[in-house]
Amino acid sequence: MLKITEQIYLRRPEPSDSEAMHQYRNDPEIAAALTQFSKGYSRND
Repeated sequence: MLKITEQIYLRRPEPSDSEAMHQYRNDPEIAAALTQFSKGYSRND
């Protein structure tokens, strides 16, 4: 876990996070905001 600030910590994604990440990265609104940075995730990613 990496401490960024007193309120923000980064941690390595766990296998249980994969479904939420898939839904988030493939959300049309999120994809529109990240157009230059994201192509979405497939289940294999």
